[in-house]
Amino acid sequence: AIQAREFGTASAQFEEDTSNPDWLSVPDSDYFSLGSDEFTIECWINSSNTANYQTIVKHYDRGSSGSWAWNQSNSSFRLETDITTGYVNVGWASSSTGYSMAGTSNTVDGNWHHICFMRKSSTLYLFVDGALENTASSVAFNNSTKTIDFGQNQTDGSAGDMQLFDGYIDEFRFSNGIARYGVNGGWTPPSAAFTSDQYTKLLLHFDGANDGTVFTDSSDSPHTVTAVGDA
Repeated sequence: AIQAREFGTASAQFEEDTSNPDWLSVPDSDYFSLGSDEFTIECWINSSNTANYQTIVKHYDRGSSGSWAWNQSNSSFRLETDITTGYVNVGWASSSTGYSMAGTSNTVDGNWHHICFMRKSSTLYLFVDGALENTASSVAFNNSTKTIDFGQNQTDGSAGDMQLFDGYIDEFRFSNGIARYGVNGGWTPPSAAFTSDQYTKLLLHFDGANDGTVFTDSSDSPHTVTAVGDA
């Protein structure tokens, strides 16, 4: 944890250091199976690195270590920032097919941005700072058996282009069974730390001591969060 934050006392800091990569890992759980249910996946990010694709969070299988080929059939979703534009890219998978959509605003400008990926009924929505940036027709997501990882995109984190995140992530909430925001956008992002409810399946405030590596899931059914490197 580091004391740069959007809310609370700290946030998770990630550095693009391939010799000592930083990331966080959460074991798979039935709570993370999205299928065709409504959901809201959201967090705050702060980065100014435009030199690489940057993985925010993934529940995805990259296949063999170091491979560029995604194992779509064991993948659910991923969020990243684009190397060229700084836009948020969202990917998801159904059966053996992968899908994606991109945002329209630069999110790697050194400011805090609220990122939200949501499904309401049969439509997927991507919001940045409360503004609707893209939509797509939904399909049933695969139930991945992989860990949920923050800050890197490799299956085991040991080789290949890890697309490391370089910056800060704060207030991550994974909600299963609810679309929390209006589908037309134009809403104001949350102005305080999230609280847990029956739909909250993973809630990370990323608070703690400066340079600390202990992170707590504040959902009603907490999961173990493992820090790798200096995250």
